[in-house]
Amino acid sequence: MSKWWHYPAWRRRALQAVMWALLGAMLGVAAIASSHRRAIKDARYSPPIACGQYIVHVPVDWNLILDSTAVLKVDARDGGRAARQKRSRRLAFYQAELRGGESLPDFLAAQNLLGSGPMPEDNGNQADEVTIAGYDGLVYWRSGNFLGNFERAEYTAATVSPDGQALAVRLTVSGPLTQADLLLFRDLLDRISRRPH
Repeated sequence: MSKWWHYPAWRRRALQAVMWALLGAMLGVAAIASSHRRAIKDARYSPPIACGQYIVHVPVDWNLILDSTAVLKVDARDGGRAARQKRSRRLAFYQAELRGGESLPDFLAAQNLLGSGPMPEDNGNQADEVTIAGYDGLVYWRSGNFLGNFERAEYTAATVSPDGQALAVRLTVSGPLTQADLLLFRDLLDRISRRPH
């Protein structure tokens, strides 16, 4: 193996310049990723909102619509930066007591939360496990793809407490999907708690 003194001075300097450029690029990528995460953590949230037996929060700059039907629904639409970027984000919380024998997937299907029609190149529902307000639950997602760009994505997370109180949270994104959307959804799920009796 060649020793460093076997290389001409210009080649040593060129190799050092390449190494410094790679280090700078890696630090730049890390700073960008960190700023996205910090933006989510620093997001301001509303005061607690009662959604049946659960307490939820929405980002401050979102427009809030309360709907009290048989299924309690809290609906919020992004009025902030995403709206200015020609994107649409909608967040909805659904809370209801499950009827005897009704399962969580039955509740989601009854509320049409497992999909609202076909999407172009629909990848179908995919599921993963999640914890909401201390209870085990599921998170479903699906996205529609048009010419390689994500045009619409739906994320639905749901849980049921031991006393049969179901909660479903749905984030619908129309427009380019970003990592910040996923981090926001996970952060919202982490902020949900159960109301004291």
